[in-house]
Amino acid sequence: MAIAKSSPGAQKIEERVTQIYQVAKQNPEDANLQEAVSLIKSLRRSQGALQGWNGRYKEEKGELSREIEQMNAELSLLNQQMGTLAAEKQKVVTERAKLISELKHIETEVQVAAIRVKNTKNTFGKLTILWTLVKSLFLDDLHELGSISDRLDPEDDRPQMQTDTASNNRSLLENK
Repeated sequence: MAIAKSSPGAQKIEERVTQIYQVAKQNPEDANLQEAVSLIKSLRRSQGALQGWNGRYKEEKGELSREIEQMNAELSLLNQQMGTLAAEKQKVVTERAKLISELKHIETEVQVAAIRVKNTKNTFGKLTILWTLVKSLFLDDLHELGSISDRLDPEDDRPQMQTDTASNNRSLLENK
């Protein structure tokens, strides 16, 4: 490989090397000239090898730079995903704490209702306590269920059930 001819100094060196080669061809018996030519050839081979290594170094450096950029991009993506996962974990932890709190509240309500039922002797009172517990635990929107009315329908064409004693006796006699 030849020395790059980009500078005037390099051109002068190249001209001197060419002159040494010509003089060495003309004087093959001069050991000093032949040794100088061998040294120049060895230096040029070393220079070529060095340029090859330098080229491979630059290529590998470029590949490493690209790999580093790719790894940085992947790292950035992983960091973003970790941030998202951390936020989701925080939401789950908060939701879990909220659910545990709600379960403790329900447990407390059930325990209070159980104590109140034990202390109440009236069956209707016990059922009222249990109904209040069920409403508070499961029926948040009671207005959607409607209401039960104890009033009779005003329809006169349907016979009404008579509850007086005479009507009951008459009904018993008719069924005999």
